[in-house]
Amino acid sequence: MKITDGITVTENTPLLRQVAFLGTREQYNGKLAHLAQLAEKETWQTKDSTFQNDILFQYILHTFDRLVDEDKIIFTEDGKFASFNTGLMSESGEDIVCMLNENTNQTSTQKWYLYGFHLVSDRYFLNFFNTIPLVADYFASDPNKMYFNPSYEIRVDTNHIFSDNIERFPKEITEKGFSYFITLFNGAFHVIKKKIMRNYRIVVPQYFNKQITYLLPIDLDGFKCALAIELLSNHQYRANTILTLDMAYSNARLLMKPEADWLDLNSIEISSESEDALNDALEIEKEA
Repeated sequence: MKITDGITVTENTPLLRQVAFLGTREQYNGKLAHLAQLAEKETWQTKDSTFQNDILFQYILHTFDRLVDEDKIIFTEDGKFASFNTGLMSESGEDIVCMLNENTNQTSTQKWYLYGFHLVSDRYFLNFFNTIPLVADYFASDPNKMYFNPSYEIRVDTNHIFSDNIERFPKEITEKGFSYFITLFNGAFHVIKKKIMRNYRIVVPQYFNKQITYLLPIDLDGFKCALAIELLSNHQYRANTILTLDMAYSNARLLMKPEADWLDLNSIEISSESEDALNDALEIEKEA
């Protein structure tokens, strides 16, 4: 049995929302707040965000995607209950799982209803399951991808970075044109390469588009962002996109809590692009 049985998966809507009714926006916010309380203490919201626990919301969506890819959703024998591991733990070290119940609402298109988040010692979970679902694994195929190799060359597609991500840069940079950007970017890139050679742990791994890539901090005259680079098969890296810091943190948090100083969530503001994405992700729940 698979969680996607009976549905036609589309690319533009988060898979969890296609599979399960999350509740209204207010209801789901309450479920996420409960999850944050169950888990080890951690900041799950970007600075000035109007969305409660916006990082946690994205974390659950993308963790679910990975677990579906790995076929790690578990079901009761009668197929009326499902569960997946959130990858989070309580302060006492207990796994925290999500419970999905068969959706009995005849007007809903989703087969499942996201009932809530529970410790694995919770009676509600134990009433239906005697097995703990497995956590998502991002490094099983190649554990070495956890680490960045500073000896490899980084090839940068600056034209693509500027033209395809222009809306992510402040007007103070873009209005001065491409030549100014190249000069500014090359200077910042030169500095960060020297820093990486001395401390490769500055580089933070992220999970994006179903692969492990890496994030480098870039400071463009006070505008702080992340350069995303991918490892090619011939022992070199390619950089072709810029992420805002909130995007970078959200992607990196799927793998582990970022410890690099430059990805401090307490000082990261949510970008308008991320706010738009969250609005789209919650569209059905707002209408329910």
